[in-house]
Amino acid sequence: MSFGRGGSMKWCVLIVCSLLAANTRAEDPKPTPDNTIHVQLAEPVKPQTFSRPLKFFLVDVVDRSGSAQPMMVFKPRGGIFLDHTPTEITRAGLETCLKSADMLAKDRDSADFLLTVYLFHFGLSDSFADFFGKVEFAVALKNPRQRSRNRSPRRERRSPASRFAKRTFRKTCRKISRTLLAMPCEICCAA
Repeated sequence: MSFGRGGSMKWCVLIVCSLLAANTRAEDPKPTPDNTIHVQLAEPVKPQTFSRPLKFFLVDVVDRSGSAQPMMVFKPRGGIFLDHTPTEITRAGLETCLKSADMLAKDRDSADFLLTVYLFHFGLSDSFADFFGKVEFAVALKNPRQRSRNRSPRRERRSPASRFAKRTFRKTCRKISRTLLAMPCEICCAA
């Protein structure tokens, strides 16, 4: 190693950068009762009705956000934290909506379709004067009665009924996500 003029400058820059990194890491907000909120749907969203009554079973809600602090929904101003994980809140909201429309199956075997939800973003964003919630998720739909078979590279043919069910389910998911974003949620400070 060189300790000449250029070498000492490199060491000084390295030390300053490491001190700044340690300082910013120490300033990460921490959850306290003052900055923790409770989020739930104010009222259930009524899903679209189908000509034949369908039952859905929510298999799993998977967090794909990659967030180191999934319960922190807003970082500025000391942070805002949730009292439950985003996956628990999303599961409860979807189950409430499906239950209110009598579309939630009691178990896996009685379901027409199995749902796996992949949660990509759950948080708050600030606007000019207020906060607004942002939830991004994708739903994988599986028919439990369909036989498992080896997939060939050729394209599978679907019956018109299954295409219709999948299309209407996509519309319902879009409606639910739009309504979730538009509906006022009950947000209160946890005591």
